[in-house]
Amino acid sequence: MAHADSLKPKSVPSGSTAKIIRILAVVIGVVLVCVSVLRVHRSPLSPLDAFRGHLDQYVSIPDLKDGPGGTSISKKILPIDKTYKTIELGVYNSLPVEMRATKPQEVGTVVWVVWGQDRYATWVNTSTGAAAGTQYVRTCEVTVIDLSARRIIGRRSFRGAPRATDRVGDSVGDIPLEQVTAYLKTLFGVTVTG
Repeated sequence: MAHADSLKPKSVPSGSTAKIIRILAVVIGVVLVCVSVLRVHRSPLSPLDAFRGHLDQYVSIPDLKDGPGGTSISKKILPIDKTYKTIELGVYNSLPVEMRATKPQEVGTVVWVVWGQDRYATWVNTSTGAAAGTQYVRTCEVTVIDLSARRIIGRRSFRGAPRATDRVGDSVGDIPLEQVTAYLKTLFGVTVTG
């Protein structure tokens, strides 16, 4: 009855063997999760990586002249966060594609962006007289530079709106990104609506 013996169920693994199988299953599961996470988060080089070796020339422009210059932007823009010496991605991504420089050879206009905040209001607990919170508005200083002429063609300051608050604790308003983008579009000759 060799045939009948082959139909018998196999024995259940012993306690230590079952533990080893569970540990291996967990390890394999962890490895598979790690591999899938790395695949998702490992992105190809960003198109903006082309600017890495050129950021110094956009952050510090020697012999920069201050106005009067042209009043419009004729070449593509690269916004620079002057504080962190990086590309200012919020402004960059809010610009229409036709205004964005995608490689160093296209940069005709550098826009220095400096974000900050100002105190807008402070409230006091009327019962105790103690400070209950401060509200801040976000600010942005923009300097527009014609790179080939090494000339500042525009400067403007912007203030964002205060955030609605219940007056408890500190709060910071929204950044004036739409205002900054509208200003740059106007300089570029793009019709701004809304």
